[in-house]
Amino acid sequence: MSKRKKKKILFYAVSFTFFLLLMELSARILFFVFNMDIKAFNPSSDRYINSAFVEYALKPNFELNHNTIKESYNSFGFKSPEFNVIKNDSTYRIIVLGGSSVYGNFGNDKIWSHFLSYYLNKSMNKVGENNYEVINTGVPGYNTFNSLGLLFSKIIDLDPDLIILYQLWNDFSYFPELNDSTLYHRGGHKNNNNIFHDSYMITSLSVISRLLRGKITNEKFLPPSKTINTYNTYGLKQYKRNVEILAMVCKKYNIELLLSSQLTLYKNENSPAEIDKLPHGRTEYYLNAFNLGNNSLMKISNSYDNTYYFNPSKYIETNLDVLLDHIHPTVEGNDLLAKYMSRFIIENILYKTE
Repeated sequence: MSKRKKKKILFYAVSFTFFLLLMELSARILFFVFNMDIKAFNPSSDRYINSAFVEYALKPNFELNHNTIKESYNSFGFKSPEFNVIKNDSTYRIIVLGGSSVYGNFGNDKIWSHFLSYYLNKSMNKVGENNYEVINTGVPGYNTFNSLGLLFSKIIDLDPDLIILYQLWNDFSYFPELNDSTLYHRGGHKNNNNIFHDSYMITSLSVISRLLRGKITNEKFLPPSKTINTYNTYGLKQYKRNVEILAMVCKKYNIELLLSSQLTLYKNENSPAEIDKLPHGRTEYYLNAFNLGNNSLMKISNSYDNTYYFNPSKYIETNLDVLLDHIHPTVEGNDLLAKYMSRFIIENILYKTE
């Protein structure tokens, strides 16, 4: 190879490297100017870790400081304020179990567990001196299998006075896959983070690519086109069994348990705008699933004197002001859910126990 050709290759290599560095610097400047956190654009963003008993968990002390959302996890890996394991005598500790509809689509101060703490303390401090502490342990993608693992590995040791289960939708994803000759199994969390996730330029290109290809979700559901004529009763049996195990454990450890239905945009009649927010389709299947799940929660609550059933849809009419999509509440929805749930807790649980 001639010296001239080598110089030409070297020139192009240096120029290309300089171009990449310039693009990376430009992207970093834009992120800084618009107060954007790169972790908000990386789906995994190093917020998850592998964890025994629950497959995966939120990374302790994670922080997201983005212009539209600010999230933080405490040292236990919960999207809640820091707290002491050993509670004060005046502390009434409430722990909320669930998936993404518990975790919340907004910052720590706009999720329903935060509002629930506010309403309980505002109402009950008038008649008592307890401090009502609400701990959000929700993790996106969690179903009742994960919640039981979390209960056995962490929650019981936190000495809760009340546990709230707000969980049904994520269990739907495994209902039709189970039968009397299979066992539930899901692989653990795979950390896909690499050096490219630290690049602001590559992250920006990835976001543009996702926008061009349309909205992509990491939730696992059956294809909307798949038809199931009969509901899989074995999957429902698994869900009922998991919830009943939770009720039995709470009974054993003298913990009050509140089984709550999930608010859903699925209903007998939806507006065109609401249908656009139901990408999973198959309305009849999901309506049936919710009804069967809710009936199971109600029956289990009737079997244990420490277990209660709460159906927020009796008080809240679901629409696009209340729900972002099929199950995730808006800020207004979070506020309404917390308001009516706090009233139920005060009237049916706290007055009973105090």
